Amino acid sequence: MFSTRPVYAFIGTTYEGGGLAVGPGYRRTYGDSGTINAYAAMSIKNYRAAELSVGLPEIGRGRLTVRLNGRYLNAPEVAFYGATEDDRRTFEYKTASAGAVARVQASKQFAFGGGFDLVVADAGSPFGSVAPRVDPTYGQTRAFAEFDTRTTPGYTATGGYYRFDFTDARETGSGPYTFQRMDADVQRFIPFMRDNSVIALRGLMSTTMTADGNAVPFFLQPALGGHTLRGYSSWRFRDRNRVLFTGEYRWAAGPFVDMAVFVDAGTVAPRFDELDLGRLHTSHGVGLTFHTTRQTAFRMEVARSREGLGLSFSFSPRF
Repeated sequence: MFSTRPVYAFIGTTYEGGGLAVGPGYRRTYGDSGTINAYAAMSIKNYRAAELSVGLPEIGRGRLTVRLNGRYLNAPEVAFYGATEDDRRTFEYKTASAGAVARVQASKQFAFGGGFDLVVADAGSPFGSVAPRVDPTYGQTRAFAEFDTRTTPGYTATGGYYRFDFTDARETGSGPYTFQRMDADVQRFIPFMRDNSVIALRGLMSTTMTADGNAVPFFLQPALGGHTLRGYSSWRFRDRNRVLFTGEYRWAAGPFVDMAVFVDAGTVAPRFDELDLGRLHTSHGVGLTFHTTRQTAFRMEVARSREGLGLSFSFSPRF
């Protein structure tokens, strides 16, 4: 993970719920500041993915960066749940995308930008022959703004991160699956006891909008579970709107080892005004993180919810 060699081993995840994935990777620099990074990986659940990212040479001393991206994913068994945990089905999900994103670093802490992607998706119905496959093609426009005072994105004990995203997904051929989505992510890290302990707080909100007669495909709806709502299975809750709150108490158990106790609470709803903060799904647990001063190396968490106990591993920070 920390090697700078051109050929490296990719270790991570290809898609939520797919489990650990490994594969070959390649990266290099060109020109003064251009970058190329590519990998292909397969997970323990036979999820397959490939990704290529080309960063063009920076403009204006790094004030403007442009990145070209391409991605392919084949996830043969993505979970879809009904009202209860026992009502679990799966569907096959394939998608490919290509596009570009520009980022303007307006100041040391504030950045904004946007991009465009062509996205092709194909999802088998989790209801079998009752419903047809959904295979929209999108011209997808994105815009974002963020304010970041963290030490580094990979590991921090102080500062905050505030980001707003807007996506306009327009189905080609005036299809019925055109929609817009907004996401807001607020994170705050409060150190105390000589920076040996940290209170980490997060709030996440997502909402989708459509014109009359249009719908958001089930596989693109905001979701909770797995990475976002620990203690519940990946994709446990899906709907057109979601809200999530997370609180963690982290403390240094060693020079490069942190322990944590945490609580997650969230819910989903078909309408934004139907998000009921009095009926949140909750989970709680403990975590162990190995890290450097700038990067999370490995993270393990055990979480409990009303549906059982879950164990998860990751090579990136929770938030």
